[in-house]
Amino acid sequence: MVLALVVNANIMANGFVYDDVPQIEQNPWLRDPASLPRAFTTNVWGFAAPQATSNFYRPAMHALNLAIFQVAGRQAWAFHLVSLLLHALCTLLVWFVVMELSGDARAALWAELFFAVHPIHVEPVAWIAASPDLACTFFVLAAFLLHVRGRTWAAWILFFVALMCKETAVVLPVLVFAYEFGRRDVLRKYGGYVIAFAMYVPLRIAALHGWTSPHSIDRLQLNEIQRFYSSFALFGRYLLKLVVPLPLSILPTFHASTLFDWRFWAGLAAFAAMIALGRALWRAGKREWMAIVWMVAPILVPIAALPYLGGNTFGERYLYLPSIGFCWLLGAVLARRAKEPAILYGGALALVAAVLSWTAAPIFHDDVSLWEHADSVDRDSPSIHSWLAQAYLYAGRNARALELFEQAVREDPTRPGSQNGYGIALATAGRLDEARAALERADALAPQSGVPALSLGLLDERDGDLAAAEREYRRAIVRDPELAAAHRYLGILLLKENRLDEADAEFRKGGQNMK
Repeated sequence: MVLALVVNANIMANGFVYDDVPQIEQNPWLRDPASLPRAFTTNVWGFAAPQATSNFYRPAMHALNLAIFQVAGRQAWAFHLVSLLLHALCTLLVWFVVMELSGDARAALWAELFFAVHPIHVEPVAWIAASPDLACTFFVLAAFLLHVRGRTWAAWILFFVALMCKETAVVLPVLVFAYEFGRRDVLRKYGGYVIAFAMYVPLRIAALHGWTSPHSIDRLQLNEIQRFYSSFALFGRYLLKLVVPLPLSILPTFHASTLFDWRFWAGLAAFAAMIALGRALWRAGKREWMAIVWMVAPILVPIAALPYLGGNTFGERYLYLPSIGFCWLLGAVLARRAKEPAILYGGALALVAAVLSWTAAPIFHDDVSLWEHADSVDRDSPSIHSWLAQAYLYAGRNARALELFEQAVREDPTRPGSQNGYGIALATAGRLDEARAALERADALAPQSGVPALSLGLLDERDGDLAAAEREYRRAIVRDPELAAAHRYLGILLLKENRLDEADAEFRKGGQNMK
């Protein structure tokens, strides 16, 4: 646990990046505890706009962020501290779980050691928005430990909590079944998991208007054949990332696979190898066959959801839970070696992993460092170009931002975020007619978003047309009543016109005092 804290301690210097900004800095729910019940009745992005659509339902994430926000406010270090402590607690629980499953203290110690320092954990530990993976894994481990110690009722409760953290928790009954395989009274011990899942399903369906949102813009357009080939390719990619974690990247590009894609055949071979290894270990009476289950079963969750993940088809954070099985296998190999060579080789491997984790954490220091690193890994991604351009824009590096926005718009002119950012960069450069054209394209591409209307209002106000600016701000608010920036800029405009009561009302709606 101490090693997990020390190796990852430099995340405390990081700020808010990527999704952290809207989920924490701009989230109106965190300013008002009375808003928390809404997190249980809408999708994960429901705070951004009533019409926001997403395939994810994670109310526990908002509850955790609300608790931290109420104590520390918009202090990034407080959120990072919670992530750091969650990782240390998960590291501790890995020891107990592997001890229960293997009965081998040396294997459990090695597994815990490698889990503490594995570089694949940089993203979930260093990125605040990935805290649901940490919380979900903590409750899955705790529930499993309670189950094997006979406190099944408590395990059922924690299973429900884990589901509210992240969908990946659905794998817990599979892990329990592997443990109970061949024992008596398995069905009796499963009753509570069925009830917990039955409670979760209607909440999710009510929030998303289905098991997944029928209106989500994140769906991948894959036919069944493409999905089949891509699933195996993705499995192989996940498995390889556990063994060779570098290079790390926040937003890897997804490419649909075909029959003639080597990645499909490599993934198919890797899947067959895992099945064969698990079967061989089981027939030999080795408990490590359950490590294969702990590694493979959680990987299959994002693969099963492949069409609904949009651009997040591959996420290093998804490997936080599966890495437990990998670390256990690695620990079991070392535990069967002589003590001195095991310490030498295992210690060297852990040291390398610790150094890689320590040096990778600053990637998440700010948006510029995050997206510059992502761009260095994948230089042909329009999404990354757009995010990097936006980071440069907010950092005041407008010339470089404009260059990258132009590239992103050429590569994919259908992205409203790229068009909106391009318009803002053009306006900053004084190219107002071109800016308006880009913002109008963004407005047409995202008819439900208030952001392009807000940007057009700012452009109108810059031109001195306050009446047009007010119309655009109000149009942005109609589209997105909780868009704090629209209320704020409308309040400023009303203040200029000496409409004090109206201005005060808008500032309050935006979560600010008129002072």
